[in-house]
Amino acid sequence: MSGKYEKKLTSIDIILSTIGYIVGAGIFAVIGIAAKYGKDFTWLAMIICGLLAICTGMSYSELASMYEKNGGEYFYVKDAFGNNSGMAVSLVLMLTEIMAITAVAFGLSSYLTKIINIPVRLLTAGLLLIFAGINYSGIRSSINYNNFTTILEVGVLLGISILGCRKIPDKVFDLSKIDTKHVHSLIISVAVIFFAFIGFDVIIELSEETKNASRVIPYSMMIGIVISTLIYITVGLAAVSSIGWKTLSKSKAPLADVAKHLVGSKGYSVVYFIALLAMSNSILMGHVAASRFLQGVSKSMNLPDRFGFDKIDETTKTPINAIIFITACTLLSIGV
Repeated sequence: MSGKYEKKLTSIDIILSTIGYIVGAGIFAVIGIAAKYGKDFTWLAMIICGLLAICTGMSYSELASMYEKNGGEYFYVKDAFGNNSGMAVSLVLMLTEIMAITAVAFGLSSYLTKIINIPVRLLTAGLLLIFAGINYSGIRSSINYNNFTTILEVGVLLGISILGCRKIPDKVFDLSKIDTKHVHSLIISVAVIFFAFIGFDVIIELSEETKNASRVIPYSMMIGIVISTLIYITVGLAAVSSIGWKTLSKSKAPLADVAKHLVGSKGYSVVYFIALLAMSNSILMGHVAASRFLQGVSKSMNLPDRFGFDKIDETTKTPINAIIFITACTLLSIGV
C-alpha cells in the first residue's frame, strides 16, 4: 500500500527553493554570455528578464492554487485541450528535466575532475546516484541541502554586489546610447538570462508537501522571483563595473574573475566553490521535481500499474519508483 506525502515545507522553504533554482548555477554560467550581448546595459536586460519572469511566475502560481497537487502543468493542459495534449506536454517536460539534470551533472563532473582523478562519466554517474539517494531520503533532507547552499550563494553574491557597485561608471546608466543595433543585442541578452530563470516547475512540484500550498506557494514563489531578480541586477552591475563587459564575456569563470578582481585569489576560490555547490543543488532539485511530477501524473495518464510510479515509500514519504526511474533515465543518458 502506498504511503502519503507529509506536508513539511513552509514559506521560507519555498522562497529559498525558488531563489536556489533561479540563482543557482544560472548566474554563474550565463552572466558572461549575457554581457557579450548586453554590454554595459546587461543590468537593463536583467530587469526586463525579471519582469518577464514575474509574469511567468504568476502563471505557475495560478497552477499551484488551482490544483494543489503535483503535475499542475499536465492537469491544466489536460483540462483545456484533452488527455493526449496533456500527455504530450508531460513527455516534453520529463525529457527536458532529465536532460537538464544530466547536463548539469556532466558540467559539475568536468569541474571536479580537475581536482579528483576520476573519469567524467563515472563521476557523473556517482553524482547522480548520490543526489538520487538524498532525494529518496526525504523531502526535508533535500530542502535542507537547498536552503544551506542557497544561503551561501546569496551571501557571496551580495558580497560581490556591495563591493562591485561602489564605483559604477556613469555611462552604464546612459540609456541615450542605446540604438537599434543595441536593442537587438539586448533582446538576445534577455533570452540568455531568461534561460537561467527557468525552473518555476520545480516549485509547483512541491505542492503536496507544502503546508497550505494554495496560498503559500504562489506568494512565496513571487517573493523568490523578485529577490532573484534584484540579485541578478546588482551582480550584473557589479560585474560589468568591476572588470568590464568585454573581459566578462571572454571569461570561463566570470564571477570568479570578478571576485578575484575585488578581493584577490581567495575570492576566486570561494566563488568557484560556491558555483560547484550551486550546480549540485540544481541537480538535486531537478531530481526532486521530476520524480514528484512523474508520481503526480502517473495515475491520470494511465501508466501501467506494474511500474508503480504512484507509490510513495512508507518510511521516507518519497516517490520511490519514480525516483528509481528518473535515476535510471539519467544514467542511461550518459551511456552508463
